[in-house]
Amino acid sequence: MKKALSLLLFAVLAIVGLSSCGDDEPDVNNRIVNATAQSLIHVLNGQDGTGSMASGETKIAINRGSMTTELTTTFTIGGEAQQVSLQGLATTADSERGTFTFTASSATAGSHTITGLTGTYNYYLDMITVSYTVDGRYQVNATPSEFSYSFTTTESKCDTDTFKYHDILYTFTIDPATMKASLKLGAVRLNDKLGQIEHLDYEGLSVAVNGNGYEVTGTNCPTVTDIKNPLNYLLKSVKAQVNVASGSFSGTFSLPGYTLTASGTETKPEDK
Repeated sequence: MKKALSLLLFAVLAIVGLSSCGDDEPDVNNRIVNATAQSLIHVLNGQDGTGSMASGETKIAINRGSMTTELTTTFTIGGEAQQVSLQGLATTADSERGTFTFTASSATAGSHTITGLTGTYNYYLDMITVSYTVDGRYQVNATPSEFSYSFTTTESKCDTDTFKYHDILYTFTIDPATMKASLKLGAVRLNDKLGQIEHLDYEGLSVAVNGNGYEVTGTNCPTVTDIKNPLNYLLKSVKAQVNVASGSFSGTFSLPGYTLTASGTETKPEDK
């Protein structure tokens, strides 16, 4: 009798354990995983090095059975929007990182040839990124409007003293309608004597499109963070480059008494 009860309890626990797996993943009962995102679609003209940007919708449907992806997105060349609709893209899954990656070496979209397509859907963050080349000339990157860099190096200069930190978080969020950006600095350190500031937030920075991505600039921007002595954290000037192709940034940020020179990546360099 005890043996039978033990076996029954084991079976119940096994069922409970199986039903709790994958809580952080898309519904494992769904054969098709659908996702839609509003994207910033950056186009680099490989002939003259200029860049352009438009906002658009990116849709994917991932078939878990065949491990293929259907992709619908857009790109704009010469002011004319083109739709890309591709099916049967080879797909792999990484449950540790919570991602699906889909690729195509060559495909057609209307009269255009698509090459080197790579896309990723992160289902933990519900985020889609796609990159590809059009007609061997235009490099297209469809990304979220938020660019967050957690693997960074920052040099903070105050008079003749220089301090170096590797844990300051930089997040730029671009509004394509206004071509303005917000900036959030997290886990901020200015020198070794001052304590860590949880975050400093700024709004209304200007955005310009270039060949690599976006340039974010601003002068005399007050922090919108509720913090003691906010004038001490006035952003006197900022000039930052957001590189969409490499997933990196670099910039200079001037605050009263301090100049921060920073660079970083969205992911660990060894993960690229």
